[in-house]
Amino acid sequence: MIAPAMNTGPEDRRSYRELARQQVRIQRSIDLQHLSRLQALVDAESDRNPRVAVDIEFHVDSEGLPWVTGTVQVELDLLCLRCAEVVDHPLSAAVNLCIVNEDETDAAELSRLAEDRDLLVVTSPTLDLAEVVEDELLLAMPERLCSSDPCERMPALDYPIAGSEYVEVEPANAAERLEQADDQTGSPQRENPFAVLAELLDPDAVDGAKTDSKK
Repeated sequence: MIAPAMNTGPEDRRSYRELARQQVRIQRSIDLQHLSRLQALVDAESDRNPRVAVDIEFHVDSEGLPWVTGTVQVELDLLCLRCAEVVDHPLSAAVNLCIVNEDETDAAELSRLAEDRDLLVVTSPTLDLAEVVEDELLLAMPERLCSSDPCERMPALDYPIAGSEYVEVEPANAAERLEQADDQTGSPQRENPFAVLAELLDPDAVDGAKTDSKK
């Protein structure tokens, strides 16, 4: 898979080739306020001040290509879209990316490299470590936060009528609802307006009507 080119910023920019050549390992904690896209997903009323634990290292493979590998993890108070409850969710991602400069690599080579590895495509000789971390955590975000299905916190979708112990099932169509209303009120059953149309469309009924009129 080829990741989109990063929009690198001026802060915390490091030469990834130099990091890989020196086989640098980075262990740090990043405040969530520096990861604005990830922070936007956190419940606004949360009083937690989460920090992302980062443990990554750089190296060069047998082809001379720089790699970044490791793990990033954090615990966030996220709002579940299924039950509207705040969920304490641990989020982690394994980082295993081959770094490729888009300006120095043609499309054919990018396609070849992407066949058996995940690529981090950059447009600068330096990269923003915080952005790499944020990208990987966003990719690891689950589609839904509830671990059980159905969701244990999901509110009930049907409610009993006040003063009754059960909810009566409403008839499926308009004709049944009309007939039920007549039974409950004691009103005579209404004539079906389509009965006349049915008789007009029935040749036998029409012929019978003509015979009766002649008599």
